[in-house]
Amino acid sequence: TMREASSALLVMSDFESSVWTMDVSDDGNRVVCGTEEGEVSLFDTRSLSCAWRTSGSNDCINGISWACASTGDSSNANLVAVASADQRVAVYDIRTHAVVEELACGSNPTCCEFNGS
Repeated sequence: TMREASSALLVMSDFESSVWTMDVSDDGNRVVCGTEEGEVSLFDTRSLSCAWRTSGSNDCINGISWACASTGDSSNANLVAVASADQRVAVYDIRTHAVVEELACGSNPTCCEFNGS
């Protein structure tokens, strides 16, 4: 659950484990988070509610990134990359809640970011 603590601060308190990574959409209307227990959550900052939640991994989520934040391409505004301690990076389409691409890393990725390609 999110609540407004001030005009500049939102408090998220709906997690059973620690949030290890988070990213804010370019428009500031959505926050995506990854937890120590492998959960991925999407929050709507306008309604102050959780819009979507999934088990993204059996391990810790180490990094999370909105596509448009680094590519500047708003057509990718619904794609989120999730790096997990189970040695993979999954790209989710948050409209369909589906994994649209998955990459095996061979090691534990500690962060992720779209590179524009």
